[in-house]
Amino acid sequence: MYSQINDTPIIHSILVFVLFLSALYFPQAKRKMLFALFLGTLHAITIFFHQSDLIMMPVILFIMLFHNLFSNDREQKLFQLHLIIYIIAYLTIFSIIVITAYYYVGIILVGLTFDYEKATDFNMIKKASYFFNWLILYSKIDYWGKGFEDMSLFQKIVHGISTYFYQPQSFKGTPLGHNFQNLFAPYAILPNLIGIIFVTVLGGSIVFFKHIFQKYRYAFIGCILYMVIYTAFTCWWEADYREFWVAPMFSFWFLMLLFFSAILDSNKNFLPLIKTFSYTTLFLLASLLFYFNFTGFIKPNIGRTYTTYEIIRKK
Repeated sequence: MYSQINDTPIIHSILVFVLFLSALYFPQAKRKMLFALFLGTLHAITIFFHQSDLIMMPVILFIMLFHNLFSNDREQKLFQLHLIIYIIAYLTIFSIIVITAYYYVGIILVGLTFDYEKATDFNMIKKASYFFNWLILYSKIDYWGKGFEDMSLFQKIVHGISTYFYQPQSFKGTPLGHNFQNLFAPYAILPNLIGIIFVTVLGGSIVFFKHIFQKYRYAFIGCILYMVIYTAFTCWWEADYREFWVAPMFSFWFLMLLFFSAILDSNKNFLPLIKTFSYTTLFLLASLLFYFNFTGFIKPNIGRTYTTYEIIRKK
């Protein structure tokens, strides 16, 4: 749906998730040096679609360096110093690709400068042609990165996540919103189902933390790191805009997969009940989201060309 307007967030978010899944495979890789170089290359490519994806680095480093400490094999529960060699390889290839690409584009193609005094203003951004200002150009605009400056953060998060799930934000003129006293009200069923899934997955992951951890170890911890880091960034950068919820929501879906998988494996006596609840809820949510988004947003906008470009989105 969102790709009709801007496909870059979709691309970089998918690449981030692919990068995360690739990092999870690192402990099983037979040729770890080559795989470390692959991770560095893939991460560098992801950066080109959105610089914020640099924040995936702590997750990758955690998996590469500490996965043995979370192993089921007691003989493997040792910190292995030689893993640092693979990390150096990952960081080296990543740095070479990113530095080379940004230098070529910024200095050679665009004509930026390393001399702060010679830098010029552009689009009301002071010293925009200074190379290091250009690298963080969006942060120089007095618009983003203000998520923690007021008391409306929760409302922004709710709006951002809801627009991630569905457009438009109303049904027959009535704003969509949760109503747990009437779960299946036309204006409330989508927010209610989404809320139930969030509470079930996040709350259940806390309650069954030990069991999920015993089954998935470093993958579970890595997923939590991924979710915490990207959610914190989104809340700070622009919590009320769906674009920045695409990447962190991948971590939520992965956590949901781990949660339901662990629960289904550990509760054989209640397996039919758990399956019925899980599959029914997810099927109902997916069907409603498809119908609502297709009829309310996608179909009315088929063939429409978006030609207006705004560096700052008007509210």
